[in-house]
Amino acid sequence: MSTIKLTHTGQGLNFECKNERGGTINLSGLEEMGGDPKNFRPMEGLLASLVGCSSIDILSILEKQRYIPKHYEVVVEGNRKEGAIPAVFTSITVNISISKDVDENKLKKAIQLTQEKYCSVLFMIQHDCTIHFNYVLK
Repeated sequence: MSTIKLTHTGQGLNFECKNERGGTINLSGLEEMGGDPKNFRPMEGLLASLVGCSSIDILSILEKQRYIPKHYEVVVEGNRKEGAIPAVFTSITVNISISKDVDENKLKKAIQLTQEKYCSVLFMIQHDCTIHFNYVLK
């Protein structure tokens, strides 16, 4: 079981989320609602969870194949339903940038495995929006 404790910071719509191990994430509402503009919005937290989960899968699969990239970076973009309440994601694009010395077939297989077998976050949201993975070798 996972447990997160959310505490209001006492100002505006700003919250601290703490896990059982002491790790924290700060979440806020929109700035015009009193939210801190530096903090994650809840939907940004969902995107971060998705790319964190899938990156753990991808890199652990590649490491098992004795490949540790010198460069790995992900940019994720989520498109939300305009004007809708709730404004859910309709599509998410995950753009991976990885060292060019990676075996491309192994990378493709690792991405396929995170999509089809391992990433719990992806499995939670994939029925409500389309999720695309792209990669570029640098």
